[in-house]
Amino acid sequence: MNDDYLFYDGKGMKEKGDQPRETDVAEQAAAFILTRSDLKLSNLGITDAAAAVGTECAFLSQDFLLDRRITFERFVEREKLYRAAFAFEIERHITVGALSKRLGFATIRHFAKAFEDYFLIAPQRYQLLVRNRARYRHKNL
Repeated sequence: MNDDYLFYDGKGMKEKGDQPRETDVAEQAAAFILTRSDLKLSNLGITDAAAAVGTECAFLSQDFLLDRRITFERFVEREKLYRAAFAFEIERHITVGALSKRLGFATIRHFAKAFEDYFLIAPQRYQLLVRNRARYRHKNL
C-alpha cells in the first residue's frame, strides 16, 4: 500500500495531510464517541471530541446538531443508555448502581430517569424482564 494513505475515515482512504471536510466533522465525532470504552465514554465531553477531530467546540456543537439533528450531549447520553440496555442483556447480575457509575451518570436517580424516559421502562424492571426472558428460554431448550 502507498505510504501516502494513512487512515480510513469510514468513507474512503484519506491521504497524508488531508483535512476533514466540514461535513465530515459530525460523522467523525460520532465515530469517535462510538469507539470509546465505557470508562472513556463516562466522562467524555465535547472538548475531547472536538480535539480528536481537529475542530472547535462551538463548530462541532453546531455541526453535530445540523447534521445529526441531535445535540452532542444528547447523543452521548443516548449511547450510554444503549450500552446500559446491552449490559443488562449480557451482564445479568450487574446492579443498576454499578452500571450507572460505570457509564458516568451523576446519580443512580439521574440514570434511572434517563433510562425510563428513553426506553419507557425503569432500568430495574427492564433488568427483571431480561432475566425472566433468559430463564424462560433456558427452560424451553
